[in-house]
Amino acid sequence: MMAESGTGTALLLRVDQTDAEVEYIRSLVEHRGFHLVSASPESVPEGQAASLLLAAPASPVDGRFLCGIAGLRAVATPSVGVDHIDIGAAQALGITVCSAPGYNATEVAEYALSGILLLLKDLLRGAATVADREWRCRQLEPIALQDAVVGLIGFGTIARRLAVQLHELDVRTLVWNRSAIDRYPESSHVEFCASMQDLVATCDVVSLHVPLTNSTANMVGPQFLTWMKAGSGLVNTARGGLIDATAVADALHRQHLRGAVLDVLEHEPPLWQTDPLLSAPHALVTPHQAWLTPGSRYRGWDVAVEAATGEGKAS
Repeated sequence: MMAESGTGTALLLRVDQTDAEVEYIRSLVEHRGFHLVSASPESVPEGQAASLLLAAPASPVDGRFLCGIAGLRAVATPSVGVDHIDIGAAQALGITVCSAPGYNATEVAEYALSGILLLLKDLLRGAATVADREWRCRQLEPIALQDAVVGLIGFGTIARRLAVQLHELDVRTLVWNRSAIDRYPESSHVEFCASMQDLVATCDVVSLHVPLTNSTANMVGPQFLTWMKAGSGLVNTARGGLIDATAVADALHRQHLRGAVLDVLEHEPPLWQTDPLLSAPHALVTPHQAWLTPGSRYRGWDVAVEAATGEGKAS
């Protein structure tokens, strides 16, 4: 059951939100009749009362935490994915989980496009040669956009937005998706591949756009990497758990991959001393920033809170 407007307390798990963001969230929930309480996840006392929980991806919520909130009816997360929340426990407790599908599609698609272009033009390896005080371009292999083949694993809102951008740049785009994509107008800009292996073996760059589930965890592992063309590239703006970090780092060290642009890691912040991707050659790792613009800081909360208070659609 969703938390009805005008009733109870909204508990914000504050991790990295700015004061301005907290005040925006306060006005958002108070407009709906809630009183906002803000606390770091570790400081929330057992038995804290709240009918609405506000939890960004940086504050994971497990079943024990859900059980410890008295009167909880809904969780709102300003995120497309909900893998940071124990959905099974929430369902068992009768708690609705509401996310913000599509709210950051433009931002993430633009980031993914930037990563694809970096890899196609071989800029990561080019910059590395200069950093090594070498001034040689003929060992590099930039690819003209009209000659490139890009593969999208998944065809959700972000991937569809990206497909339009690639089409406008005259880039041949292949898509693998678990279900048919004919119902989407953007399908006219891409070629559907029934086999993920065939797509991966054909593409110069592969970009990941699927949720993290039991069936997709470590999807990009040793087998997937053997399918990838020698000298191809990888972009991940979805979830870090989709890739086997050790296997991808090894493929970079062996130069089987020309590079990887990764905005997400399995552990965020990363395990600084042990994450193999942080020291892998030609890996550009950014701090989960693809979604971030001044507008998106607030837009995700708008969508998720509306859904959680009965004014939108729960996910």
